Amino acid sequence: MEIHKLRPKDSGKALCVLKLSRSSFHYRSLKDDSTVVMELEQLTQSHPREGFWKYYHRLRNRGEKINHNRLHRNEASFSTQRKETAPSQSKIALGGAGNIHSHVEY
Repeated sequence: MEIHKLRPKDSGKALCVLKLSRSSFHYRSLKDDSTVVMELEQLTQSHPREGFWKYYHRLRNRGEKINHNRLHRNEASFSTQRKETAPSQSKIALGGAGNIHSHVEY
C-alpha cells in the first residue's frame, strides 16, 4: 500500500512489474474467523488427542454451520502440539552385526 500512497500514478506500473493485479493488491478480506478460532482452541485444550475431523463434527453437532475448508485453514494457522507420537524405531540387525539384510530360509 505504500506504493500507492507515495506515488499513486506509478502503482500500476509497479504492480505490472510484479505481475500482480490491482484488484488482488487492494483486496481486504472481510472474513472474521475469531469465533471459529476460539471454539477450535477450546476443543484442542479439552480434547488434545483428537484429530481434525472429530473437531469438525463436534462443532457441527453443537450447531455451528462451518465449512470444513474454513476450519482447516484456521486449524493450520495456529500450531498446537496435540498428539504425542511414538518415537521411530531404529533398524536392528537380524542375525549379526555385519549382516543387516539377513533373512530366514525355509
